[in-house]
Amino acid sequence: MGERHARLQSLREQIRAICVHDQAQWDATWKVLGDLIHSRRVVIPPSVFFDVLEANNVVFGRSDARLLL
Repeated sequence: MGERHARLQSLREQIRAICVHDQAQWDATWKVLGDLIHSRRVVIPPSVFFDVLEANNVVFGRSDARLLL
């Protein structure tokens, strides 16, 4: 879980750095990333989550996307 946690934390930091200007979208995104339980239950639809990231030029591979969802 150490490597997985480190990857997730890195993605959180990247997203936070880019999305901080859009607080409403960021709050919804962070809720999903806040803990593994919420991320597994998909608090917001994955399409919305990825639209937010794409709109903010956050780029990551498929393995990272699977980790987040």
